Amino acid sequence: MNFVIDPNIVYIDEVSWEDETQKDKYLQYFLDCLKFIDECRDSMFFWSYELESLLWDNPRLPPWRTNIDARNVLVPIIYKKFHSSKTFIDTNCPYDVCQFIPALIESDRFNESFKELCGTLVFEDQNFSMLLGQNQVIPENSEYQYSCSSPDNTQRVKGENIFSKWLKNVDFINHIWPQGINEKEAFENIVIFCTYSEKNTYILKITDTFIRSILTIDLRYKLALINAIKQRLSMTRSQAVSSALQEETIGEEVRIRITPRPTSTRLHFTFENNYIKLKKFYGVGEHDDGL
Repeated sequence: MNFVIDPNIVYIDEVSWEDETQKDKYLQYFLDCLKFIDECRDSMFFWSYELESLLWDNPRLPPWRTNIDARNVLVPIIYKKFHSSKTFIDTNCPYDVCQFIPALIESDRFNESFKELCGTLVFEDQNFSMLLGQNQVIPENSEYQYSCSSPDNTQRVKGENIFSKWLKNVDFINHIWPQGINEKEAFENIVIFCTYSEKNTYILKITDTFIRSILTIDLRYKLALINAIKQRLSMTRSQAVSSALQEETIGEEVRIRITPRPTSTRLHFTFENNYIKLKKFYGVGEHDDGL
């Protein structure tokens, strides 16, 4: 997959930065985007030298560049996870007018350089998706039109938020799936990707035993497990009992169904205040008490 990066991911205006709630929301989203970029090592993230200069050399720096605490945290992460992932494009857009349909929320400082980059990609017949800033509205069909000069030069750009629909991509899910018990963060990232826009009732905790139990499961069970966890985090206990998850208490643990009979795969976890602590995935043929 090839991407362009909405400048609103890296830029926030001074007024929003001074609002603690907006600042915290922006920083969390920015960091989550950097995690996503780091995980997609086989993808290309198109960027231009003009955008790079605006980010680092322009006298009007983003607020996180001028705030020493934010700068000390973000700059090393950006260089580690973003800088090495960028593919620089020499922009040579030949079109007079380029526009997104529907219109994007624009970053005034980055807008023209971003359009120049996208116009160059259209001219070079490059297919690309777009990582959206957190306040952008995703069209119903998940696609923006990027129109340059005439209808003959229109690129359909997938406008999906980074946390939507990626898990339908088999290569992506297999690529980011944990490969060892020390890769809890990989699974945490998967949950972030699929629940970012949800209002969750619980927070996730992951154990070594759980990671060990999912290392070699087939793709169909990976997808079913993620979907079940996504549902469970947003449910109350009474909702989970009456849902297809069929939640029930087994001794000191709680069990939900991941897939129905005849496979009957299950997930065991415990509650710790507002946390759900994942204990073990039981695959096809594995026995747990009560079945």
